[in-house]
Amino acid sequence: PWRRANRIRQLKKDIAVNPANAESYLELGEAYFRQGKYESALAFLENASGKMEGHPLFHFYLGASYYRCGRINEGKEEIEKAIKANPKVSLGEPYVYLLRIYLEEGQPGEKIKHVFDRLLLYGSPRVFYEAGRQFLSANDRERARRLFQETIESYEACRGSLRRKYRRWAVLAKGSMS
Repeated sequence: PWRRANRIRQLKKDIAVNPANAESYLELGEAYFRQGKYESALAFLENASGKMEGHPLFHFYLGASYYRCGRINEGKEEIEKAIKANPKVSLGEPYVYLLRIYLEEGQPGEKIKHVFDRLLLYGSPRVFYEAGRQFLSANDRERARRLFQETIESYEACRGSLRRKYRRWAVLAKGSMS
């Protein structure tokens, strides 16, 4: 938290000195997004929109912020742009948002299957777990179990600090499978 607060303070200084620095706007928007301050994240990300067009992380964070602020259609468009620019962006996290949107909209099974397949290709243990929770809430226990199993297998394949980082998701996945 201390480093994050210092980094946010530094980014705000950078923007004050150079208001055209789109990278700082993106990083600041990402920091606020990770803190759950979606309106603030959206404000900074929209400031970067002119120069960051086509940048996958920019489109992902902008789309996810839109989604969290209730602007679902705009969020969906931006997340799809992020995936189109780079399918591996943010370790598969955009696919979780697309999955939520598709399940809420009641999209056809082939769209959900496509997102599920992409999740298996590009996801991380945290993303697998979150997607598994989405499928569990949609009463698709087979896919949920598969994603929880994938969470555990990915965790077991990790070494060192990554193992420590993903331990929480593996424990939660084991608890969700029972």
